[in-house]
Amino acid sequence: MLPRMLLLVTCEQVISHCDILEQATTAGLDGIMLRDKRANGGQLCQAGHQLRQLCSRTSTFWAVNEHLDIAQVCDSDGFHSPAVGTGTEDSKFHCPGFVSGKSVHSLDEAVTAETEGFSYVLYSPIFTSSCKPDCIPKGLDSLREVTSTLRIPVYALGGVDATNARACRAAGAYGVAFISAFFQSGNPLVSMQNMKQELEL
Repeated sequence: MLPRMLLLVTCEQVISHCDILEQATTAGLDGIMLRDKRANGGQLCQAGHQLRQLCSRTSTFWAVNEHLDIAQVCDSDGFHSPAVGTGTEDSKFHCPGFVSGKSVHSLDEAVTAETEGFSYVLYSPIFTSSCKPDCIPKGLDSLREVTSTLRIPVYALGGVDATNARACRAAGAYGVAFISAFFQSGNPLVSMQNMKQELEL
């Protein structure tokens, strides 16, 4: 089963915050995605192997973004293709055995991803995001249009936190994906538990 909460992490965050991540998965965080555009292969492998050990202990879904070779070597549950980049060519048809997702930024891209056979899409940005402050947010109405059109699960990403996670679910999102709501909060575990409560999980 796909997770309802998907935390996006970098290699450095995996290495530096492994204890917090394990506490979070034990407390109910059910999905982690390794996404690091700056890391080299060695760093990705190190973080990937550490995530595999962590997630296997708590039966947590985990995926690798963009790097299919790392997903294969580290035996992740899922592989995620970015909207653009090398991973885009590695569609579901080229990576059997993985739960395959795709990042999308428009309804047309989302429909194409579903047609190509992806299991889910990450739609962003829904709200203003500190990670990408220059991107214009799509808003809840746009999210609702995507979720009502697709038959596959849609995750809301971009500025999602405990104050708006419920609204994303109300707009039809299967789940939420987040970064800042966890790592930039004063208490990551409390923030995660608050979001879980808002999602009524």
